[in-house]
Amino acid sequence: MLGSYFLFIVAKESPRRLDLYNLKTEKVCKTIYMDMRILGVKHNPKRLLITTEDSIHLFDLESFQTLQKFPIYNLRIADLSQDEASVVAYPSSTQGEIRVFDAINLKHLKPLRIHQSSIARFSLSPDGSLLASASKKGTVIRVADVQKGEILYSFCRSLVKEAQIYSLVFSQDKEFLSSSSETGTLHLFHLARKRSKFLGNVIPSLEPLDRPKSVASCKLETCEEDTKIAFKTIDGELQVLVLSTNGKLEIFRVVREGVETRFHRISKTALFEQILEL
Repeated sequence: MLGSYFLFIVAKESPRRLDLYNLKTEKVCKTIYMDMRILGVKHNPKRLLITTEDSIHLFDLESFQTLQKFPIYNLRIADLSQDEASVVAYPSSTQGEIRVFDAINLKHLKPLRIHQSSIARFSLSPDGSLLASASKKGTVIRVADVQKGEILYSFCRSLVKEAQIYSLVFSQDKEFLSSSSETGTLHLFHLARKRSKFLGNVIPSLEPLDRPKSVASCKLETCEEDTKIAFKTIDGELQVLVLSTNGKLEIFRVVREGVETRFHRISKTALFEQILEL
């Protein structure tokens, strides 16, 4: 099990090499060489997941032995849950379907048939119990129960405007889901404790037309940049951090007033003060 003082590094000059860097000793303590260029790296206390151009590789993080290798089809992304439950999600060869793998017991779970069209983005909740996904249209975001293989929520991001979804992230307690897209809009969806009983294993085309919309949204300053989202609780307040590929960081506080929820943009001065406190 690795501590927080370890860092995984893939240098631009050596895209097939992954270095495990110890921040305390300031030395590389482990190096993994892949056959193809590394596109993504995910890890938790027990497992390491490396996505390359042609396959997905699962490693034991203590011995660094290869445990499993998954094929890649059209979409070169994969996800690994943050906690020790170690759930892996990766695209299936079947359109609109995601495969799920128990990385502790090394067995596949029930495939998640979520969309009718090709999937463009997906993300696991921190404990691996939920999976959020969006198709290439990006108009609808669905959340499925990983163990049961059922659709729990179907949110409307936009009624007509299609968009590429850049990021999908759950809050730590799974109460909220946030998304960013090429439209430059940040959305916040609320996962109600009492969900509708209508969905279950329903065929997506038969879902109700009144899909719930986001409970909060705002325009980002970096509209044309790819963005990544993270939830962070600071001084007891839930905040959404948005980082763009140009290095710009925007932070929004989630404000709840009665039944209403909204984003409050933290000013650059307040942001600087928070960074100093951290």
